Formats: sequence, C-alpha cells, structure tokens
Amino acid sequence: MRWLLLLLAAAPAFGQLTVKVIEPGPEAPIEAVRVELRLAAGLGPASRLNRKYPDCVTGPMGECVFDNLIPGSYAIRVSRAGFIDAEDLQTRVVALSLLMQSRKPVSVEVRLVRTGMIHGTVFSEDGKPVVLAPVRLRLMEPSEPGRRPPSILLRTDESGAFFAEDVPPGKWGMWIITPDRLRGSTQIVDPASGEAIGYPVMVYHTGIEEEHRVEPVEVWPGSQLRNRVIVIRKMRTYRIRGQLIDSRTGEPLGNARVALRTGDGVREEVYSQRTVHPQRGTFAFSFLSPGDYELLVYRPSPGPSAPWIVPVAVERGRGARELSLTVPQWSDVLGFVSFQSLAPRWIRPEARVSLFPESAEEEPLPAIHEGSRFVVRGLPPGRYTLDVMPPEGCYAADASIGDLGVLEEGFTLTEAGVAELRVFFGCEAASLRGEVRDSQDRPVTRAHVLIAHGLLFPRRLGKVQVHRTGAEGEFYFGNLAPGDYWVVAVKDKPKSTPDSQTFWRDYAKYGMKIMLKPNESLPVVLPLREQPAN
Repeated sequence: MRWLLLLLAAAPAFGQLTVKVIEPGPEAPIEAVRVELRLAAGLGPASRLNRKYPDCVTGPMGECVFDNLIPGSYAIRVSRAGFIDAEDLQTRVVALSLLMQSRKPVSVEVRLVRTGMIHGTVFSEDGKPVVLAPVRLRLMEPSEPGRRPPSILLRTDESGAFFAEDVPPGKWGMWIITPDRLRGSTQIVDPASGEAIGYPVMVYHTGIEEEHRVEPVEVWPGSQLRNRVIVIRKMRTYRIRGQLIDSRTGEPLGNARVALRTGDGVREEVYSQRTVHPQRGTFAFSFLSPGDYELLVYRPSPGPSAPWIVPVAVERGRGARELSLTVPQWSDVLGFVSFQSLAPRWIRPEARVSLFPESAEEEPLPAIHEGSRFVVRGLPPGRYTLDVMPPEGCYAADASIGDLGVLEEGFTLTEAGVAELRVFFGCEAASLRGEVRDSQDRPVTRAHVLIAHGLLFPRRLGKVQVHRTGAEGEFYFGNLAPGDYWVVAVKDKPKSTPDSQTFWRDYAKYGMKIMLKPNESLPVVLPLREQPAN
C-alpha cells in the first residue's frame, strides 16, 4: 500500500481542455468544426515530447474536450469550411497557443462567422454573355496597411455566369478581364477622330473607368447574393508605348521584360510579363482605360529580382505620352554580419538578411550568405528596408551603411550603389512574459498585447510587435534588446498595422513602462485597456 501511495503522489497532474466554438450575435454553438491539438514542446515530427492528439469534431453543443493533458505548451487549430475567424476576416484557420500548468480544467472560446456567396452573369452591351472571362474579386474593406488583401479568381462559364462561394464578409471590388477574342472582334476606329472604341482589357464592376471609383459589392455573414447582372460597355481605349535605353551603353535595351499594373488603390497586375523587342527595345500595351498605371521593368537576372518602377498616367481624352526610358544599372549590395564578443561561435551562421523593395509588392530578396559575409544581387535603384532574422537568444542591435542607420529607417539605393551594409547582433537578449487581466482580475483570452521601444527619440525606434494572449491570458515576447519599453493590452484588434509613430500617438499613453535587462525574463501583469480612438 505504501508503494501505491508513492506512485500516485509521483503521477503527473493531468488536465482537461474544452474548446467551444460559437457564432457571434445569437451566440449559437457551431457543429462539425475541426479542432486540432498538439503538444508543442520540441520540434519536428510527433514524438513523446511533441504529441499530435487525434482531431476532434464539435458536436451539437459546439464543444471538443481533451482529457489527460500533461503540463506544457499546446498549439490549437480550429477550422470549418464556410466559416472564418470573427476577429480576423482574412483568417480561415484560427491558431491559438495554450499553457497547461495544473489539474485545473481550462476552457477556450473561439468565435467564427459564416462566409457568403456571390452569383452573377456578365453580358456585353449588345446583350450577349461574356464567356470564359476571368473575374477577380479583391477585398477593399476592411484593409490592413502592409498586408496584401485577399483575392478570389473566377471564370465565367459558357453562359457568362460566375459563382463565388466561401467569400469572407467585407466590401469586394470586382474586375472583369475581357477576353482577347471579344476585344479583337468588337474594336472600331472612329473615322472622324481616329479614336479606338472597344472593350478595355479590364472593366470594373459598375462600368466606370477609374479604379478609385469602384463601387464594391458588400458581403455580410451568411449572405447569398444571387442573379447579379453585370453589363460591360465599350469606351474609348488607349495604349502605352515606349522604348528602353541602357544607361551605360546608350543603346536600346533588348533583353529586358516589362509588365503593367494599375497604380491607384489596389495594385492589380493588368498584363503578364512580356519581353521587349530584341533589337529596338520597344514595347506596347493596348486596350487601356484611363487611370494611373505602373510600368515594371525587369533586367535579366539568374534569381529573384525587384523591378524598376515608372508611374504612367493615361488621361481621359489624351491618352499617355510615348515613353523613352533610360534604364539605370542594377546593383549588388554587399555586407557582413557581426556579433558581440559574448556570442557563441556556433550560432553565428544562423543569422539571415533580406531586403524588401518599398515601392513594389514583391517577395523579399534574400541575401546569399558565406560565413559572416553576404550579398543581395540584382537590385534596381529605389527605396529598400532591411529585414533580419537573428538566431534564438539574439537580437538585431544595429545596422548601418556608412554613418546612416538603416535597421528600421530603410535606405535609398542609387545607380552608383551603396557602401558596405553592416548588421550587428547582440546576444544578451531579454524577454517579457506575463498575463492580461480585466477590471475584475480575470484573465483575458486572445487580447492584443503591443510592445515598443520606450525611448521617444532613439536612433532606432524599432517596430511595434503584437502578440495574442492564450487561454489563461498569458503572452510572451522573446529576443528583445535590453532597454526601456512601453507595453499595452487591448481587447480588440488594432485599427491599423501599428508602426512606431502610430503607437506613440494612439497607444503608449495607455501602457506600462518597463525596463528589460540583459538575459532577463521579466514577468508582468497588464490591465486591459479600452481601444483608443483614431
């Protein structure tokens, strides 16, 4: 009996987790939702320390219950077709983190909203269906600066009909790309004025010509928008013509590629990339409606390359001027990574550097690393921002080109190139952990915790980081540079992507000032604040 009591005393403290999924408004439970649970300790495939539990599907009460959970950190994923995250209308899978510390049962509530449906038919102005035409829906509101809005690409069938299901709530702009055969067979030239009349390559939903006047289609949770009739009409169309000249040789640049996209509001590529004339370096884009565009010029490159961007305006009644463009030379950015003296040698190769073109919605351009040296190849002149991924336990301490600090401020690359880029890492990183509680001292699940450097005018303000609290109101920020910070917790999602300036204006005065010391993990309890007004 004594041995049995000792075994029971040494047994782990198993816990229970209940995940409840509801629909806001009526607060109704949602059935048939898939809930995935994984013990997140360790990395790699499932093992004794990284266990994947059998998936659960919610029943009539909208609940999934997981028993016999050992203490540890867990990852939760919640999803169901036809529903999205009520707090982030661009997220179809809700991801949560959870810390189980004792036998105490833990309950997590997840809110999902229904998606909608849009059905319609596209006709030409003579009443004939526009068949096999690409139709693109792109979310216009709500919009998030710095985040590419979601889009849905469809195609009309043989009767001109299109059908979009599982559309998140919001205001959606609709673009119809007219087929080549329709444009070619219907375009006419006015004999009196010589103007080209026909269907432009891209038509907006309400038939208007400028993108910034698009009237969006509003989709609300669970809406069924059927039998929408869309008529596209002929208008005067224009073209953009030009020639590329190499800035070094003064000769036509015949081995480049060009693309055209709208430059007002949502950047939507109108034409796919094409090569210029191999001897004359000329190009042309036809069937354009009035508006603001961006011409993207690509030089030959063995890897990913950012474009050189030239704004082009097509004016109503006048069109666009013919372009003669002297294309600058592309440059390589060379640099090196340096760690403070206390950094262990084995972690140094793990640091990674990338550059983001500020004027183009392109993928980051990764550096090629060789020891402490790196190079980013094939960059056109323009503004760039630096993105660094430090090793675990380290932080980006500084970055500079000559005397110019570029860690958060970005830099301008000219045709002459730049001096060597130096990136410095510190490896006595601090961290911040804690929990968020409301006015009645209860933990707040899924609150938004914002943290920013605590000096108003330091050389490097730093980006504002945002994390969500777990089931017990807990949060964690790692790899922080030692120093002063402001931290604040709000219930609702920040109204815009926070940067340093908006943080100081809207959030810092509601927050708590803290000081983080090297290699310190500071625990704090944050009060929940009301969302500040813009």
